[in-house]
Amino acid sequence: MTRSESMEASEASILKELHWEPVSGSERIERKLAALRQEYLSGQDQARALDARTRELQQVMLRIQGAIAVLEELLSQEQPLRG
Repeated sequence: MTRSESMEASEASILKELHWEPVSGSERIERKLAALRQEYLSGQDQARALDARTRELQQVMLRIQGAIAVLEELLSQEQPLRG
């Protein structure tokens, strides 16, 4: 084995221990594309969850607004009796 071959074997061994494999440009692009697609799907899930939470919050706020209106009406009906 030549010195160059020995160095290459050593580098390959180190890379294998680090769980890193040299990949071609197209393999790297495919891996990045897959990672981005997964990230996009995750973002969609988060957006759907956020939309659902927004709708829930809007319903709660409508109920609160209704309760405020009822209480204000009750209060306005009592005030002329006091006055």
